[in-house]
Amino acid sequence: MCQTTAAAGGNCDPRTASIHCATGEVCRSTSITTGTCAAPGAETEPNVAPATTLAAVSTPTAIQAGLSHFDVDCYRLDVPAGRGIYAAATAPSGVCGALDLILYVYTLDANGVARMIGTDNNSGTFGCPRIDNHDAGFAWARNTGTAAETMYVCVNNNATDRGPVGGYVLSLDVRN
Repeated sequence: MCQTTAAAGGNCDPRTASIHCATGEVCRSTSITTGTCAAPGAETEPNVAPATTLAAVSTPTAIQAGLSHFDVDCYRLDVPAGRGIYAAATAPSGVCGALDLILYVYTLDANGVARMIGTDNNSGTFGCPRIDNHDAGFAWARNTGTAAETMYVCVNNNATDRGPVGGYVLSLDVRN
């Protein structure tokens, strides 16, 4: 496969990394077929469950992290009324399907108990776990209420052994 390197902040390919980012940047997916090279953010612990994830993530962003054995990483998104979320997980190289990951989206009820509202794994398009409020199948990823809502995107290893994952990139956005 022919590969080219995008200029800093340039367009990249989140499916196959045929257009990949220069050293120090990751491909922040903006859709299933497009991305932008950006400096990655880092995860902030504790974030192993929605209730322990304190700080909201500024979006759009790409977070580069890893998963230890049986680890889960959750990221908090404050979603204004009428807006939705976009989330996609890739390998650090930008390639979809290179990792067996699953994404979960939760909200918290009035008692602080997490309620899963949806999920996606690597069986989707290009083998990339992706949640896109613009797609009809992900209507649940939109805040249809009249007030802001907090949603949590959690990344987990979907492999049978739930072993460590050396690295992944999670692209996150809150959008119309």
